[in-house]
Amino acid sequence: MELALDSVVEEAASPADVVEDETLAFPQAAAPAPGEELRNQDGVPLSFRVRFSQSTSFKIFFENIANVLQDGFFEVVKTTDFQGLAVEAVDASHVCMVLGRLGGSVEIDASLQHDQAPASFSFCLRLAVMLSCIKSMHPQHFVELSMEKNSDKLVLRIYEPDVASFAPTFRLSTLAKECEGISLEGLSFAYYVEIDLLAFRGAIRTANEQKADSVTIFVLEPRRPPTAPAARRKTTFFVVRSCADEIESTFPFQSTTEEDVAAPQPRTIRVTEAEALPHDYVQLPPLETLDVRYRASFSTSYLLKFTKAMERSVLTLRLGPDKAMLLEFPCDASSYLRFVLAPKAEDC
Repeated sequence: MELALDSVVEEAASPADVVEDETLAFPQAAAPAPGEELRNQDGVPLSFRVRFSQSTSFKIFFENIANVLQDGFFEVVKTTDFQGLAVEAVDASHVCMVLGRLGGSVEIDASLQHDQAPASFSFCLRLAVMLSCIKSMHPQHFVELSMEKNSDKLVLRIYEPDVASFAPTFRLSTLAKECEGISLEGLSFAYYVEIDLLAFRGAIRTANEQKADSVTIFVLEPRRPPTAPAARRKTTFFVVRSCADEIESTFPFQSTTEEDVAAPQPRTIRVTEAEALPHDYVQLPPLETLDVRYRASFSTSYLLKFTKAMERSVLTLRLGPDKAMLLEFPCDASSYLRFVLAPKAEDC
């Protein structure tokens, strides 16, 4: 059984989902002059508007969230450090938390902005409804999200820039739900594991095909005599193991790094194809000759959901002494998704 994510951290009324398909003609609404009211291309006053030039990242962002959650709670963010959408939500079973950012260009109506208290907008969506709107979106498309003043409908517009044509537009009902989040302030991490997506996903898919309910993650190091001095060159093994009724599968990965022996945790373990240093071992040594630095089991189904829609990339897995795992996936230079998963009882 999985542990509740909030317990792991502590230890260390809805409108109908209606999509109305309309068309709005070009030209695209220009940004308002300072002090002017923000309006759409039809002159309707808006509370906010967010534009995304990377439709592929937009699609990947929502597809990956929808693999885990039914409803997504999003916040429109405009600060000196970031502009775009932010998501922070916990799944219904409290086993997984989703955090992420999707970079975009944010405009907020001048009458709603104040220096002391910047305007903040948030909304909750049925994610299946969003996916139905963007499934046919092409890489050349731009995406615009906006909300009219005194309205709870989110307007999604998909268009090609500099093309005088009609643009598909959708009005999405938002849900009257509050964001349910968990503070991660007490969560610490001892290891950052950088691994190729295809390699990690292959191990998880194998476990799923063999009907293993969970996979166990190990971080192992060659045993050193107590009196041996700390070495600059570090060999670490990252192992993914699964057990089913008739089979046990082991996927070992080796990391060889050179680092400051006095450097504090967290340590970085690189098991990517781009690893430059030659390895010290040709196979995984016997377990009795290794020290277990980390060991925890996680739901196969959740890990499969996390990696299902991801494109080829390098994943970062953060592993902590409280056993929780944080999986980070970059969508583009300014966007990312993070999944925090609580451990479960081991199968083997």
